[in-house]
Amino acid sequence: MTRRVGIRKGVSHGQTLVETALILPLFIAVITGVITFGLWIFYQQEVATVAREAARYAAIHSASSTCPVAGRLEPAPGAIPENAGAWNCEVAPWPGMTALGRQFAFGMDASQVHVNACWSGYLDYGNSAIYDAGPIWANDGVTPNPWADCTMEGGIDPLSDTESLSCPSSTVAPSSPGLLDGDDKASNLAVSDRALAVAANRVVVYACYTWNPPLAGFLGIPQSVVIRSVISEGLQHQK
Repeated sequence: MTRRVGIRKGVSHGQTLVETALILPLFIAVITGVITFGLWIFYQQEVATVAREAARYAAIHSASSTCPVAGRLEPAPGAIPENAGAWNCEVAPWPGMTALGRQFAFGMDASQVHVNACWSGYLDYGNSAIYDAGPIWANDGVTPNPWADCTMEGGIDPLSDTESLSCPSSTVAPSSPGLLDGDDKASNLAVSDRALAVAANRVVVYACYTWNPPLAGFLGIPQSVVIRSVISEGLQHQK
């Protein structure tokens, strides 16, 4: 009886080692995948928050504020209130807007979180070279004006083709001041049409972060992942 028990114990111990050797790699793979995926979700939320807060900052600091966040197109002459600051008080790379957004980048190297922006708006129905036109054609007060989405990197729509943007990203200036052949299609003017008194123009903010996952290369985990987020906000007039 004693010998049989000893044999059973030896067989049981060996079987446990074999089962552990088979299951442990799978268990480690699952745990590693869960941790990596969780970190990716966390960083994605952080980058989205950076974009949201930066867009909010740009929306509030429109052309009518004391220190406007500006793109590459100047508002129409006479459209800026007399008590406002210079329309281009803060320009690319927008240190104030970027610094504000980076304050919400927890758990990552905030200096490596990049922010880019462009401005969208309505073009004049009668002359599409005129921007900051408002939603309704001023000549008849009925006909809608065409909307123009801004782009980045010389033609990429950040709202519909976010994954094609580089990190960091950039915008292209017009060939001459006031032309629409650059990435911006409107200025930072909050009230585009004085008669209608509506907020027409929008700012689009793109935030990105290149993340190097832990255990990169193990079980197919990529060496780097570019995390992106885009937020659009309507500009707000400051009185």
